[in-house]
Order: sequence, then C-alpha cells, then structure tokens
Amino acid sequence: QSAIVAPDMFKCAIGVAGVYDLTLMKEEGDIPSLNFGSSYLNEVLGNDLSKLKAMSPARNIDKLKAKLLLVHGKKDKRTPIEQYEALEDALNEANYPFEKMIFEKEGHGLSNPENQAKYYKKLLSFLKQHLAL
Repeated sequence: QSAIVAPDMFKCAIGVAGVYDLTLMKEEGDIPSLNFGSSYLNEVLGNDLSKLKAMSPARNIDKLKAKLLLVHGKKDKRTPIEQYEALEDALNEANYPFEKMIFEKEGHGLSNPENQAKYYKKLLSFLKQHLAL
C-alpha cells in the first residue's frame, strides 16, 4: 500500500505474498474462516468499502510510480493467489510494466531453499537495477 499512498517516496517496490485488494481480504484466504477471523478483519480493516478500495493497490494503479517485483506462491492460503491476480489484471489493463515470480508449490512465504535462493538472486538484481547500489 505504501507505493500508492506515498508514490514519490519509492523508486521500486517488492510485494511478497502481498495483499493488493483489501476488499478481497475479507472474502478470500484463511482468516475469514478462522474463529473470530471476520471480527478481527473488521477491527483491523474497518467496514468502509470506499476506504478499503482507496488503500488497495489493485484499484489505484494510476497512483503508482515505482518499478514492481511481485512474488507469490500458488498454494498460499493466508493471502491467496487471487490477491496477486487482482493486481496483475489491473497492471496489465493499465499497461504498467512489472516483474513477477510465481512459485507453483509455495504457500505464504518461501520455504523451499531453492526457491529462496532464486528469490534472493532476483531481489538483488532488481534492487541493483532500480536503486543506486
């Protein structure tokens, strides 16, 4: 969310298992199905859909200025792949360039050492490309 709230502060942004549409957070993933999950989300996110949309990167591509690297696991139950897909669809519709790493067998975060190594290699390359490192 920071890259849309304060776009001039970021040359690049990296989303790993990110929440890109806050309205989906209340419907998708494992939190809504947990005991007190819905009440927790209501407490943390509130119920004002217009505010949730205003804070959702997938609904505010026009505010983005940063180069993006998006990383997600297809088996993520906490932040399901639908979050990534919502942002991907919005970025493609806006012709906004981005880089991605989608891992077929990863969940929320990267647990496979090979995938971790691939991610860190890509991360370093991405940061060197977009920052003065």
